[in-house]
Amino acid sequence: TWLFAWSYMWSIALAADPGSLPSWK
Repeated sequence: TWLFAWSYMWSIALAADPGSLPSWK
């Protein structure tokens, strides 16, 4: 589901840049 993909993407984003979240947050 898209929700799973979203969670996965968020996890990657947080792991990659915990202090640099996208503007669409």
